[in-house]
Amino acid sequence: MGHIAEHRDDISGLLTTSGTSTAYVVTTNQGLCLSPSTTPQDGQQLSITVNATNGLSPTLQADTCNTYPIQSSAGVAVPAATLGGQFPVADVRGRNLTALDNLGGSAASRLASSSSGCGTAFTSMGATCVNGGENRTLTLAQLPTGITSSGTVTVTSTLSNVVSGPANSGYAPGSNNALTFYSSSAITSTGSNSMTSNNTGGGAHSVVNPNIGVYIYLRVI
Repeated sequence: MGHIAEHRDDISGLLTTSGTSTAYVVTTNQGLCLSPSTTPQDGQQLSITVNATNGLSPTLQADTCNTYPIQSSAGVAVPAATLGGQFPVADVRGRNLTALDNLGGSAASRLASSSSGCGTAFTSMGATCVNGGENRTLTLAQLPTGITSSGTVTVTSTLSNVVSGPANSGYAPGSNNALTFYSSSAITSTGSNSMTSNNTGGGAHSVVNPNIGVYIYLRVI
């Protein structure tokens, strides 16, 4: 019965740590890692109250056991000010909840930090796509290439008394002086012109939603 009571007290939250905000130490009732072992039993549970709000990459040593990092998931240290203080809550207002790109340990590269994509390494809790938003204005460089304009431009100009060459000749009445008559005509000019855009680049632009990274847990009942 005594050992059952020790286990009960170790998981009840009665244990309080000592040490610093990045190196916690706790003494259990059960006495883990009895000499010569320094490795606690796999799956051992403890419920503790920390003596100080944690700093970056905190660790925990129980009794004479090895020191282990405190993690929110495998390989991911709990953020600063998570233990013993107000835990951070992601601002999800107006955002889509999206699983982290590296969920499970390997990156899918569907949401990456490229300027034409998410714009943020989507690999940590609370990560947001800086390129995500309700709308986006395209730049000239993001317009497609090959924009052309073609057609025919016709210019017609009509002028009177435009000399176009001798038409006929003769003599004025009662005179021996020869006269030459010239004809006039309209001037019509026709031409064509095509235009190609020289300030568009056809570059990619972001179309991602305003996502925020979260951990996805599967509960099996």
